[in-house]
Formats: sequence, C-alpha cells, structure tokens
Amino acid sequence: MRHGALVLLGMLACLPQLRAAELAIVDVYFEDYDRRVVRQQVLPTGESIYLTFRIAGFRADDQHRIHVTYWLDCLDPEQVPITETFTKTIDTTLAPQDEKWRPKIDWSLVIPSFAPSGEYQVIIRVRDEIDKKEARQAMSFRVQGASIQPSSTLAIRDFEFSDAENGKPKPQPVFTPGTTLWARFRVVGFKISPEKELAIEEDLSVLDTEGKVLFSRPNAAVEKYKMFYPPRFLPASFNLDLDPKVKPGEYVIRLEVRDLLGKEEARHEAKFTVQ
Repeated sequence: MRHGALVLLGMLACLPQLRAAELAIVDVYFEDYDRRVVRQQVLPTGESIYLTFRIAGFRADDQHRIHVTYWLDCLDPEQVPITETFTKTIDTTLAPQDEKWRPKIDWSLVIPSFAPSGEYQVIIRVRDEIDKKEARQAMSFRVQGASIQPSSTLAIRDFEFSDAENGKPKPQPVFTPGTTLWARFRVVGFKISPEKELAIEEDLSVLDTEGKVLFSRPNAAVEKYKMFYPPRFLPASFNLDLDPKVKPGEYVIRLEVRDLLGKEEARHEAKFTVQ
C-alpha cells in the first residue's frame, strides 16, 4: 500500500498544475441602435455610441459570492473625459448552474453636439474585489464633428446669412422687405474656469452705411453655465424681421461679444442688402 501511494503521488506530481482563469474583459463590440455589431465605428456628433462586453475570470469566495466593480470612461482626441465616469458593482451569489456565467454589460453615451472631430476612446476597467485583480481595455472610434479653427483669443467665426433658421447659407446676402433675415456664427477662444464654467454676452446692432445705429439689442444672447465637458465653441444664431417698408439699400450687422471670465471682447461686422 505504501509503495502504491508513492506511485500515485509521483503521478500527481507529473500532472500540469491547474490555474484559475485570469480576470478578463471579453466579447467587446460597438453596436448600432438595433444592437448589431459595428466593426469600425464612425459617428456624427449628437448621436449615441453603444458598447457591449462581458467579464470573465473572476473568482467566487467560499460562499459562491462574487464581487466585481467596473468603470467606463470616454475620452476625446485630447484625452479629455466627455462625461463623468460610469461605474457599477456586481455583488451576487452564484448557483451551481451559474459556474460559467459571464456578466454582459451594455453601455451607451450621447456624443455632445459640439464635440470635436477625431479619434475617441472608451476605457473599460474591471476589478475583482475578492481576488484583488484588475483588467483594462480600450476601444477606439471616430467622431465627425465641426471643423473649428482654434483661437487663443476671443473671436467670431463662420458668420453666414440664410433665409431660414436651418437653411442653406446665402451666397449673396440680399433680402427683400417683409422677409426674415437669419444669420449664424460661432464664438471661439473664450476662457473656461477651473470649475468648468463659461460666461459669454452678445450684443446685436444694425447700422446704415454711414454708421448710424438703426437698431440695437444689448445682451441679445447670454451664455452662462457650468458643464462637465464644456464646449470648445458656441454656435449662435439670430433673426431679424425686415419691415415691409424698409428702405432698399446696404446695411451692416454688428456683433459684439464679451467673455466675462477671460475679460476679452470681439467684434464682427457683416454687410447685407435690401432690394
């Protein structure tokens, strides 16, 4: 019996050692709205990004309890988070039939309408609170946003006239009496406080060709707010109802913008014609 036991021990020593599976993030995919897999994700701003993954290789304790925490972050091309970290904990007890269970996580996020173009990353981090191990994975996708030339100082960019709020830009800014003039522009180069606040005021005036002010609207727009992911530019628009009896001729729109945090001002003038 003793000899047989020695042989058995020798056989066991020759067997490969069994190792527990490593904590891992698996089956990671981007999906569309209908939850179909998307291999190369490219999104316009304002749309939602959908991501799914599973967690594998976690360890259960002696009572078959698991305790896993996961975090998700989304970073813009400059590695700036565009939303607060999403985190959740899975704390449950497994039944015998759940031995091969791998939790499936579905996550989504709306890309801000003012997000810049470029490559973004979703960072997934998982921690097994029982085994004290972590796993991490990054997934990249592209965003097609507005191409805005950055500015180190306050500036008004991309001014354009239109016949409607969301209409096409007018090649020639010519309007007729009794119609509505629409205009759009972007404000760039404003300062953002350490608390992620911004404060912008805009004045609107209409002048004749001799510089006489015919119409004035101080603080036509006021942008003061705090956001986790502040915009790099502010889109703005306004409209003017032209009186049916307005005198035909050339006029000037004057925009004056103030950055209350950066203590800067910017002015832009644009001519239009009534005929």
